[in-house]
This record gives sequence, structure tokens and C-alpha cells, in this order.
Amino acid sequence: MSNPHSQLHIAIFTDVFLGIPGGIPSSIRAQKASLEALGHQVTIFCPGTQKDYSNPLNKFGADHDPNIILVPTAKFLVNGAPFSKWTKYVTRFIEKKYPNLAETFDLFHVHYEATTSMAGLLLAKKYGIKVIQTMHGREDMAIAINVPHPLKTLAATGINLIHRATLKSITKKSPKPDYQNTEIKNLAPTIARREMWQMMVRQANLADQVITPSAHFAKKLQLFGVTRPISVISNGINDQEIANFTPQIRTYQNDEPLRILWFSRLSKEKRILPFLESLRIAQKLKPDFRFIFTIIGDGNQMSKVQKFCKKHFDEASIKILGTIPHQEILQKYTKDQHLSIINSYQFDTQGLTILEAAACNLPVIYADPDMSEIVPNHGGLCAKSPAPRAMAELLLEIYHQPELIQKLNQNLAASEKTYLQSHQIEKLLKLYRQLS
Repeated sequence: MSNPHSQLHIAIFTDVFLGIPGGIPSSIRAQKASLEALGHQVTIFCPGTQKDYSNPLNKFGADHDPNIILVPTAKFLVNGAPFSKWTKYVTRFIEKKYPNLAETFDLFHVHYEATTSMAGLLLAKKYGIKVIQTMHGREDMAIAINVPHPLKTLAATGINLIHRATLKSITKKSPKPDYQNTEIKNLAPTIARREMWQMMVRQANLADQVITPSAHFAKKLQLFGVTRPISVISNGINDQEIANFTPQIRTYQNDEPLRILWFSRLSKEKRILPFLESLRIAQKLKPDFRFIFTIIGDGNQMSKVQKFCKKHFDEASIKILGTIPHQEILQKYTKDQHLSIINSYQFDTQGLTILEAAACNLPVIYADPDMSEIVPNHGGLCAKSPAPRAMAELLLEIYHQPELIQKLNQNLAASEKTYLQSHQIEKLLKLYRQLS
């Protein structure tokens, strides 16, 4: 084990563009800031161009930070964000820029499974550098939800084939899952889903240590054949983002509209449209149900969201604000809300939105019971099922029992703030020290 007081130089590899809103880029930004505050050096390899990072909404400023290295990036966008070129171009670029990789970096931390992340694995093996892999979420569900039905198998098979071929020189055989096992059958009911599980397991088993943000995702990875040690470490919230924020005890009165906040991507996997349908059903079940739903974020479902809202709700009930700087959301837009919503289901993401809301003492409603592991100290309520009607019924339950808001809020106020990055970074550093 290395000197527990020595300063480390960590290389982070991610395919997720740091300028977009979302849990993964937020967690990487928080990780970098916390490590640097402790005197460690962090170099991030990610896709993008200087133009991308000069956007005024992107506060991460790669054009000003010499420790954010933009790898060769394709001209096309994936889900509206830059994507790196083939892995071989990324590895060549990094080797040319850092001819003494083994002497420069103490360890690699990989945050995804695509081209830049695969470059991290290949370079780690080539230069004998230890590597940690964070598995953020379910790529099988991303395919199931985002790819049109006739193309799911083709897309998943193609992605898995490219992944297998790219990492062929370093891949070790993983245990084959028992597809007769009921739990595995339920998690991988199609060829497309199986292909993506194979990719995730391959990526994880090439690391020296795996991190998941939740215990339920760790269990599923092991079920499908991940044999590397897995640590559960929360993504964590940057302490500075809420340093000057004083959470208040929220109350809700019968005569006021229920104010609900969405601050996440507007995409299929986040299930924004099913939640809007829940609001419509709730209004239909109880015509005097009043609400103000504030939507912060952007994504490939923005136009559908706008059309749905225009068709079903009056202008006073919906506020679509688009993209807003992350810190401004926490400091300003959470203050007068009663609830936040995370409507994802079976993605095994941590739900960073839950933790950010908790840091602001903002109760959360959610659709996936696995998220109960994340919600601090009973500070939220889960719908009985992922169906829009179940969420509608939960909304009406809260509407009829306004005292629930104050109770949930008090639970959050009394919870231990273990979700702050300053707390989680201790666990991460311990892991780094064991490997470096």
C-alpha cells in the first residue's frame, strides 16, 4: 500500500461529455473538485471541443483547465453530446501527449464503457497501471428504451461486437450466466438485453476494482458474472454547491397548488412523458387538483413534452425553463418547491437528483422501489408501481394529506449528510490507496 499521505495523480476516462446536465458528469465534476481540494491531481480525458466547453452554461471550462484533456472527437453528436473517435485514435493521442504514462499517473478511474473508456482499459493493461471502473447504470435498459423495436437486437449486437473486438487482446473469459435462472431471465428477457449485459460484465471484469453507486446494481452485476471486487460508493454532491444554502422546513397548505420540480434530462429513460401522464390522470380523477410543475432540463423529448403540456394543461400549471446552470438550480429553484420527482425505472442509476434534493431538504417522489436504498431517512415516497396511474394516486394522497410534506422534510433535515462528496471521497481515497 502507498503512503497514506502522499499526493496522487489520477487519470479519469469518460465518454460522457462533461458539459451536459446529468448524474454522471455531475459526479465526475464533484469527484475532481474534492480530490483537488485535498491536494491530489486529477486529469480527465473526455470528448468535446473547445467550442463545446466555451458555452456560457458550461461552468467546467475545459478551455481554461489544463487538466481536462479533450480527446479526438467525432463530428457527429450522440444524444446531443460530443462522442470520441474510435478507441485506437484516442490511445494514440494519449500516448503521444503522455509518453511516460506509468510515471505520470498513479492509477486510472474509468467512468463508462465506450471508446474513451476502452482506451483507458487498454492503456492501463499496456503500462501496468491499476484501474478502477465505475458502473453507473444499466446499458441494457438504455437500448430497450431508446432504440426502435426492429433495431434493438442489431444495435446491441453491434455495440457488443465492437466492444469485444476492441478489448480482445486483454479480455479474460467471464463466467456464463445461467439464463434459466428466473432473476436473470427477468433482467435479460431479450437477445438485445443479454448482449448489453455481456458488454457491461466484460468491462467490469477488466478492472482491478469495480465501483457501483448502489448495492442493488452490484448484486445484479455479480449475478451476471462480474468477479472483480465491488465497492458501493455514492456519487456524492459537491459540498461547495450547497455551502451557502440554508434548507428550510417546508410546509404545504390545502389552499395552495402542489409545487413539483423536475431537474433532469428530458429523455425516455427518465420517463418524463409517463410523469406528465400521471399529472393528467390525477387531474382527471380529482378535477380540483392544483399543481405547478417546473421542468428544468433539456433532451430529445423536449418537443413532445411541450406538445403534451400545451394539449393537456393550462399555462399556469407548467413552467418549462430549459437548461439552467446546475448550482443555480440548487440555490434558487428548489427553495419554493414541495416535491422533486425522479421517474426512472429499472435503470439502477443512483439517482443523483434524489441526493441533490435531499441536500436541499426537498422531499422526493419516485417510481422505482430500488431507489429506496438511496433516499435518506424516509425523505421520500415511492409509487406502488411504475404505471402513471400509481404515481397519480400518490400525488393525490399527498394532496389530501398536506402534513406529509412537512414530515418528509423534517426526516431529511434530521438525516446524516453522508451523501456529500467530502464524506464519499474518504471511501474513494481509501480504495485508491489500496491500489496505487
